[in-house]
Amino acid sequence: MNRLFRTWVWLGGLVLISLIAGCAAPTKPTITLTPISGQIVAGQDITVQSSASDNRGIIRIEFLVDGIVAADAKIDPPQKTIALPHTWKASAGQHTLSVRAINQDNLTSDPATIVVLVGGAPTVVPTQPPAPTVAVPTVPRPPTVPPTAAPTVTPTCTNAMRFISDVTVPDGTPWLVNQPFNKIWRVQNSGTCTWSSKYHLVWVGGDVMGVVREIPVPVNVASVNMVDFTIPLTAPNRLGPAEGRWQLRDDTGKLFGPVLTVKINVVSAQPTPAPTAAGCTGTPSIQSFTADQLTITSGQSTTLRWGLVGNASRVEIDNGIGGIATPGTFVVAPHQNTTYTLIAWCGSNQARQSVTIAVQSAPPAPTPAPQRLNISGTWIAGEYALQLQEALGCGGPSCGVTGKLTQAHGVTTPTIENVQGSFNVYTGAFSLTIERPGAGAITGTVYTSGQALTANVPGAGSLIFTKQ
Repeated sequence: MNRLFRTWVWLGGLVLISLIAGCAAPTKPTITLTPISGQIVAGQDITVQSSASDNRGIIRIEFLVDGIVAADAKIDPPQKTIALPHTWKASAGQHTLSVRAINQDNLTSDPATIVVLVGGAPTVVPTQPPAPTVAVPTVPRPPTVPPTAAPTVTPTCTNAMRFISDVTVPDGTPWLVNQPFNKIWRVQNSGTCTWSSKYHLVWVGGDVMGVVREIPVPVNVASVNMVDFTIPLTAPNRLGPAEGRWQLRDDTGKLFGPVLTVKINVVSAQPTPAPTAAGCTGTPSIQSFTADQLTITSGQSTTLRWGLVGNASRVEIDNGIGGIATPGTFVVAPHQNTTYTLIAWCGSNQARQSVTIAVQSAPPAPTPAPQRLNISGTWIAGEYALQLQEALGCGGPSCGVTGKLTQAHGVTTPTIENVQGSFNVYTGAFSLTIERPGAGAITGTVYTSGQALTANVPGAGSLIFTKQ
């Protein structure tokens, strides 16, 4: 009996061990850190490159200096593989640099670590004071003209870059909507300046494709050396071609070198796989089909959203969107009223739901406020001068004006007439009466420039006055 009992216990233990071995525990991400070469001195900006991978997707990468988190990069959306640069201003002494990655299961990788030794800032050795000299009497010589010193030319370096190759993602590569990917360019320093971490590769136009707008040069790159730039990107949430443009920027903020491009073709998600015949009978069921905004202004966009579609062998949305997986979303920007229909098939049976987006015309640009003109000042036309003053505090379009009209007569005493009248501050039209009986009136218009006016002056005709 005891022997039989021990046999059953032994067999039960084997079964338990097999069950435990069959349940694979979630795995941790893996991450590596690029070693630093060359001498490092205090105050230098050091950039190291990390590369992490995990089948469940990386959501965060932490960069630590001596065990303290110096930078925390959140990855959204999660990526299965990602390379990131990490910059640190070196301080004297021995330091431990490490990175660790966290995946969607909130599991943290074993840290990747390197130890760096940072020397102190270079010191300046003081020069010895010159030894005292003893004045020695000399025989006077005829004065000579000192030679002209040649100007000192400060040597400068030039920035230049040569594109070598697309290491990943050649032009036209197809990607699914919202699919993450890494673009890598290989370039060569074809100038004479050394690129440091103060140099950056920056986005300069086109589709952004992600949250990263710039990255520093990962290592110091001397003349004729080559370097790879890795940018984590995400395909846009729309179909068709997409292009992003990037360029190098030096430590003064000036762009240089050819523009690097990433050109992809965004394709629709794969259709929902057809279920077995036993799982698709009758009419499909559509949980929901909506839009964030049913009314938009021309030039704006809205997001289509749909729930789970059941009992279907194929699901599509019309107007060029095509096959979709469910549930899901898609951004649209129609230029006119458009109805989008989600269609699900089970054999010849169909289920449909539609959403109509109403597109309004953009509102007209507001009419600018009329420009208020000014007639006050001195205006000259040949031997005539108008000295005018608008009534103070006038708030309406028509304001009172007073002043003088002066006509010079060579070396003789000029003729001075008092004038008064009205002035429209928006149209520039004015009418002035010469106060001397029978002398007539002056009419004209101030130009919109405010620097000239035209006036009909009794006895002189039409004159153009300029403001002094």
